[in-house]
Amino acid sequence: MTVFRLQTYHRRIGDDRYQILIMFLIATDTGFAIVAAAALGARPLFDDRERLRLDRLRQPEN
Repeated sequence: MTVFRLQTYHRRIGDDRYQILIMFLIATDTGFAIVAAAALGARPLFDDRERLRLDRLRQPEN
């Protein structure tokens, strides 16, 4: 009975390691996606000389 409890506890420690790894990967991917979305969203607003072009914004069609 005691051996089974030790093995079960050992499995929990290993699972925690993978849980931390998965959470780190999710956080990294989320950060990368935010940076990529901001870069792609800002691309049409700037010209080749990196000037902000507000005339490229569309007016709402109402």
